[in-house]
Amino acid sequence: TGGLLFAAWHLDQANPNMRLWSGEGVQRLVCRASSLTNRISHALLSDLAVGQGFEALHDLVDGLLTGPGRFDPSFEPLVHVRRVTSIGSSSGWDMLAGVLAGMLLAGSPD
Repeated sequence: TGGLLFAAWHLDQANPNMRLWSGEGVQRLVCRASSLTNRISHALLSDLAVGQGFEALHDLVDGLLTGPGRFDPSFEPLVHVRRVTSIGSSSGWDMLAGVLAGMLLAGSPD
C-alpha cells in the first residue's frame, strides 16, 4: 500500500491533471491504518503516502518517470530495483510491488 501511495503521489507531482492522489482520502486511509499495524509500519506508511521515503525509492521512481535517455542516460532500472529490494527482509519487495502497481496507474503514454 505504501509503495502504491508513494507512486501515486509522485505521478500527481509529475502530472497534476492525473489526480490520482487525494490528500483527504489518503489521510483517512493512513489514519485508519494506525489501528491495523504497528507504530513503525504506520510511520513508514505515513511518510510514503506523502511522497517521502528511502533514497532508493526516489531514485527508482524518478528514473521511471523521466525514462532512460531523457534526462539521465545512465539510469539502470535493475540497479535501483536491487537497492529497493535490499531494504529490510521483505519491506523493500513490498514497496517495489506497490510502486510498480502504482506506475500502472499512469497508463499508456499513447
